[in-house]
Amino acid sequence: NATEGSLFLLSGKSIEHNNRTDAVLKLIVLHFHQALVRIVAQDKRKNRVTLSPREREVLIWIKEGKSTWEISIVLGVSERTVKFHVCNVMRKLDAVTRTHAVAIAIEQRLIDIE
Repeated sequence: NATEGSLFLLSGKSIEHNNRTDAVLKLIVLHFHQALVRIVAQDKRKNRVTLSPREREVLIWIKEGKSTWEISIVLGVSERTVKFHVCNVMRKLDAVTRTHAVAIAIEQRLIDIE
């Protein structure tokens, strides 16, 4: 896991440097950091992509190196249906290629790397 950190800059009139002021500033910065972490986590949850079960299944087969035709045979659907799901996945993930879609999905933990 990556370590999270924050940098806060406070400006204004000069303040007296003493133990009390330092303690108060450390406490304020800690609260600012915790609030920022919560806000970022909420944004990540809001922006998280949701794939349908079928889109996820198609993406897993793409990860395995299957062609559109092969996926259509495995799933028992037409190639056109597979292409429809692939287009949806690429749009949702903002991917340029099928391989790019797989990489994004793995990065976002939508599918396993194995």
